[in-house]
Amino acid sequence: MIIYFLAALLSLFSASVMAYISMATSIGPWISPTLLLLLYALYGLCRQKPTVSSLLGITSCASIGGIAATACGFSFPAIFFLDSHLYASLVANPYYYFLLVGNLVGIASFFGMQIAYFFENSVLLNNKYQFPVGQMIFTMAAKGHNAFQTVQLWAGGLFFTLWVLGQKGTRYGKIPAIFTTKVYDFGLVTIPAFRFDFTVLPMLVSIGFVTGHVIAKPLFVGAFARLCFLNPLHNHFFAAVSLSEFLLAFCAGMVLCGALQAIFLVPNAVKKFIESVSAKKYAISKNNAQGTFEEYGLIAVGFGLIFMAACYHLRLSLLVQVYVLMATFLCVYQMIVIGGTMGIAPLGRFATFVMLPALFLFSLDYVQLICIATFVEIAGGVAVDILFARKAAFLAGISKKYTMRMQYLGILMASVFCAAVFLLLSAKFQIGSSVLGAYKAQARALLIHAHTFNYHMLLIGICAGFVLGKCKINPSMVLGGILMPIDYSFALISGGLLAQFFSEKDQWVPFASAIFAANSLWMLVQGFC
Repeated sequence: MIIYFLAALLSLFSASVMAYISMATSIGPWISPTLLLLLYALYGLCRQKPTVSSLLGITSCASIGGIAATACGFSFPAIFFLDSHLYASLVANPYYYFLLVGNLVGIASFFGMQIAYFFENSVLLNNKYQFPVGQMIFTMAAKGHNAFQTVQLWAGGLFFTLWVLGQKGTRYGKIPAIFTTKVYDFGLVTIPAFRFDFTVLPMLVSIGFVTGHVIAKPLFVGAFARLCFLNPLHNHFFAAVSLSEFLLAFCAGMVLCGALQAIFLVPNAVKKFIESVSAKKYAISKNNAQGTFEEYGLIAVGFGLIFMAACYHLRLSLLVQVYVLMATFLCVYQMIVIGGTMGIAPLGRFATFVMLPALFLFSLDYVQLICIATFVEIAGGVAVDILFARKAAFLAGISKKYTMRMQYLGILMASVFCAAVFLLLSAKFQIGSSVLGAYKAQARALLIHAHTFNYHMLLIGICAGFVLGKCKINPSMVLGGILMPIDYSFALISGGLLAQFFSEKDQWVPFASAIFAANSLWMLVQGFC
């Protein structure tokens, strides 16, 4: 019974933490290692020694809520940026909002799970796909925890608690909640006054520390470009429009450039997929496929009926449904290949693969388009996360049936908890504010609205996106550095730079993980108050 209790508790935890982080910072770190560290601490409180199977089973269940919340945070709030009144009406009807998000998470997660199971044997038995996150989780579970990691977890939580108390004031002084800088004028370049929010500073620095240079470099490029290039460009050539309109048009051009580059890759991706299946290089064996269809035939029929019912409610035609399922299947397969080799899942890129053609091929409204994009991101993220867990279970010799049971439970919990958390965040905080900027969702909304912007500003953004691509710099992260408040970028960059001073950075990840988890939960507590 304790296994299911901990699975539910950590599923709520992962959905809550990742929902906030994905909208506050546009970053989605894998939550599984943090969950595993927390499990050691919780079992220690209960004075029990966990088994490897219980650790991996709970982690595989709870991590689904985290990746589903991340995918939702990257796309679903785009409805707000496209039509704020429509999104407000959804939030004003909590039962409908809960059912909409819950069903979207459940259906997409289940579809992603079936794709993961379909390709499971080939990708797990193929040494070309290492699934590095799964191997890391297995190593952490097999070796067991050490006292130093446990101390770091509690120390991180204690540090953040003292930080919050320090903002309320103690006899030793008070940590300011807000710090504002002066305006610095250097002639051509003017650095405006910035407002630094010390409430979220620990979380941002800790996330930057965990992600390291991967996030520091593109965010620095984005922040630097805004201060030293975009602001002067606006002041001297586009002063007739507001700075916010200019930045949005420029960012829309960057997003459009990335989308076009992604679309051009589709024929090659389809070709490789067909070749791989024809050569049986990646496809699962015939016997296993037959067993899968026999075992899950009723489930597949049930999924089809539920999917059609949901699409009927969203007024999606049968042709659109077939298109979404086929395109999502192809994109999820590609995400599995990338996740298996590099340990990442580029959710937004493949959501664009599906959404952008649908925008031109079918007459769809904003809600339909965003639900399609969110469906693709959830399905792909869950598929990769499930195979990470299956890789760890495979290495540990844990039965597939046990892992599957925990993952089915994880989908159910993710559906409930993601819907509840997003409803709470949307009702208590302002989407688009510094607290919940939802920068990934803004980018998706900009892509849909790209045709409404000034073409000259749009062209500058397209050129910038092309140059960034040639320089191997992540344009989506640069976009975050442009749209994100400068204090957020500064804190994330500082955390990334701080990590470079630690030769054994991974040893301090538990401390940083505890800080960003505690900060995220504190924001949710504020939402209830």
